[in-house]
Amino acid sequence: MYSGREMFGGWCSVEGGYTVSPGGQPHTPAMMEDIAITEADHPWLAVLDDLLKAEDSASSSMRRGLEYFYRAWPFDPRERFPALCMALDSVVAAPANHTKMAVKFVVDTIGCPVDEDRLRRLMRIRGAVIHGAAPDVYESTNYAQYYIDYGADPIFDLELIVARCLRNRIFGGKLAYHADPNQTLLQQLQAAGKLPKKLAPGAIIAADA
Repeated sequence: MYSGREMFGGWCSVEGGYTVSPGGQPHTPAMMEDIAITEADHPWLAVLDDLLKAEDSASSSMRRGLEYFYRAWPFDPRERFPALCMALDSVVAAPANHTKMAVKFVVDTIGCPVDEDRLRRLMRIRGAVIHGAAPDVYESTNYAQYYIDYGADPIFDLELIVARCLRNRIFGGKLAYHADPNQTLLQQLQAAGKLPKKLAPGAIIAADA
């Protein structure tokens, strides 16, 4: 859920007291907190800088993966799912056996244990959407059963998988999470039993590693 506050295209306040803006449309959905870029972000921004300059096909595939993931950001879940599928397919870049190669890519790239049977189920939903058997993810015969069997939304699971793969494959662990500005409040609510200890208990992988 987003705050709904108005966003102005391209505004960037730099420490030292000045603001720049190239104008145009907002670059992000309306957010609860400002995005703060710090020295901790310099390593992955340097990787991104090199990636944007590269002309080889592998770099082009990785750029497309990031572009699709960025495009998926403001969409509602139904529209986000196919964009996430295309982000994953871009970095997998398999000429054939797409589902099999996507599973192998994720297992090799994810950097943490993952239920391969569950992952295959998730990739079958992806295949149905990409290849037209279920253009709307909610119409996939595997969607409801996945939710029943694992207690998790496959759209959210795919988002976690794609995000982790992009971080590991493209940025090599240099893209680290920023601390949640509301972390203290979240911990207080969890300690009081008003929020669960795990905010996504049924997710295919941890959301915060």
